[in-house]
Amino acid sequence: MAEQPPKVKMTLAGRVALVTGGAKRIGRAVALQLAQDGADVALHYRGSDRAAQEVTSEVERLGRSAVAIRADLRDIGQIRRLFDEAGKRFGRLDILVNNAAVFYPASVDTATEDHWDTALDTNLKAQFFCAQAAAPLLRQSGRGVIVKSSC
Repeated sequence: MAEQPPKVKMTLAGRVALVTGGAKRIGRAVALQLAQDGADVALHYRGSDRAAQEVTSEVERLGRSAVAIRADLRDIGQIRRLFDEAGKRFGRLDILVNNAAVFYPASVDTATEDHWDTALDTNLKAQFFCAQAAAPLLRQSGRGVIVKSSC
């Protein structure tokens, strides 16, 4: 059997990532992994103030810079403000992780129009407008990427 080459650990030192929905579940894990790999992290959250501050503190304990920014991604104005604040705080953006999502325990029989609109606005529309707002910052870095979480 052929010997496998050693795995090279990728470093994200000097890079900045913004993770939407970064306070809980998959977003939290992604934000912490990015920090472990050397990235500074802008953490988006909507209502999880305490969880967002905890993740921010954990990122800082890893020796990276972090900021938690509250925004409702159903509102395009708040999306733009989110990216403006992240850009002002870090001066750049290299990675956008589109992770934020909402989940309703509603069936076809019980789902309401509000459930439908909120799900589409958060899980689909926000993904596009976050990418649009991130694009100028990502272009400036010359090596920016957008990742869609499979939450």
